[in-house]
Amino acid sequence: MLSLLCVIAAYLIGSISFAIVASRIFRLPDPRSYGSGNPGATNVLRSGRKAAALLTLLGDAAKGLITILVARYLAPVLGLGLKNVDFGGMRSPPWAMASICGSGTGRSRTPACARPSRTAASM
Repeated sequence: MLSLLCVIAAYLIGSISFAIVASRIFRLPDPRSYGSGNPGATNVLRSGRKAAALLTLLGDAAKGLITILVARYLAPVLGLGLKNVDFGGMRSPPWAMASICGSGTGRSRTPACARPSRTAASM
């Protein structure tokens, strides 16, 4: 039951769009209505407000960091085998690196940054 709550919490944290939050704080138009139409730091930067873009970037990075840190803390409690997941991705499974490195690029194959390094292969 606790693991289901963790999945729901991670989903809800990930669904927060800091581009929209920052746009509302700075009273900017919805970032989905101009530029590329994608709510992200680059599109918020197109509004001309660097502070809003920085808030978007830091907010998106913080929600990823918080989720990872909570998962690493709760992994032993839930009995999950996440002890080999490293924040830098050096010991992450290749599919996790593919989702990190290829997100937003439109690539259908594994990007070069997801290939195991010599260090990861020797573990």
